[in-house]
Amino acid sequence: MKVQNLAKLAAALDVSADYLLFGIRENAADGKLNIMMSVLPDELKDNFEKMAELFIDTVRCCRAKETNEENSTEKE
Repeated sequence: MKVQNLAKLAAALDVSADYLLFGIRENAADGKLNIMMSVLPDELKDNFEKMAELFIDTVRCCRAKETNEENSTEKE
């Protein structure tokens, strides 16, 4: 894989290239989410996780669309 493609993939997925290559996360935000979830009653934690997953999927989708639009513009 070319470095440029790796960089585009990492940006589209909102993860680091290190994470894609080695599975290493260097993000302290994971702890922040755990703290936020800790105050929720157990019956709402699943809902919180589902909402977070939907949000992340939406962001990834939008970024992939933007990347595709940029790539198609560059080809023109």
